Amino acid sequence: KNGDIIVSCGGIFIPEKLRDKNIYWVEYSKNNVWGQIEYSALYITDSTIKYFIKNLLEAKPAILRGYPSFWNKLAEYILSKNIRLDFKVKGVNLTAEMCSDMQRENIEKAFSTMVYFEYGHTEISVFCYTDDISYIYKSSSVYGYVEVIKDNGEPAVANEGGEIVATSFFNRGMPFVRYKTGDRGVVSYRNGGIVHFKKIQGRTQDYIICKDNQKIFLTALIFGQHLKAFRKISKWQFIQNEIGKVTIKIVKREGYSQKDENEIEEKIQNVANIDLCFDYVNEIPLTQIGKHLFLIQNIEITQ
Repeated sequence: KNGDIIVSCGGIFIPEKLRDKNIYWVEYSKNNVWGQIEYSALYITDSTIKYFIKNLLEAKPAILRGYPSFWNKLAEYILSKNIRLDFKVKGVNLTAEMCSDMQRENIEKAFSTMVYFEYGHTEISVFCYTDDISYIYKSSSVYGYVEVIKDNGEPAVANEGGEIVATSFFNRGMPFVRYKTGDRGVVSYRNGGIVHFKKIQGRTQDYIICKDNQKIFLTALIFGQHLKAFRKISKWQFIQNEIGKVTIKIVKREGYSQKDENEIEEKIQNVANIDLCFDYVNEIPLTQIGKHLFLIQNIEITQ
């Protein structure tokens, strides 16, 4: 509604003169649909997070949007400090990164509202969104025509996964026609021009390659197994430089132990023939636009 304050986050640069004043955001006009305030995910740390929270409590936004990793970090702080919000958040719109069930639960609990996911591209060919507690993505039939194509070239039907292929309705100068997005999704069902997705799995390269050259997608390997160790990990990142070997960088939380490492190793190796190396670090760098990459895949497999 008119007057609602939208707050977003991104990987924007903040001048040093503002950072010296503990200001890690920029303000736009009240009519900016993407957000009146944009926080920079590049500068959120254990020492600066209190300034983000202070500004959030003063702004009293109705809608939050941006990266799951950013809003989860704020949510964890709010929950750990038992901070009560004296305003109502209508919803949290998450995009650009994979979001685990635990992150979604943290965000919904901290802000006493629902999470809504969106999926789209700069190429303006496909846009999908969720709008209820099923968290099923629906493609916009106004935005473009969406197909899901299996590896054998056939259309995916209910409960099958494949690559998302899109034809744009917006770019009249040079439209993308049957554009292979590089992303994968699992179909729930199709209703005319609208595809309902059980899940959108992320990039086709979001997989690790086992010793037998088989691809294992991270969505199933990690998020589908509901590891107990999740809650004792602040951040983690998979890095693969060699077939059959993966390094896992982990920023530990209090209480993380050898038992958690054993659980991760056992559950992953139960489904993937790979060697694991654990690298415990204090921080995992963000990308230049403030995203947290869950996987750095340095191996290319020709299709």
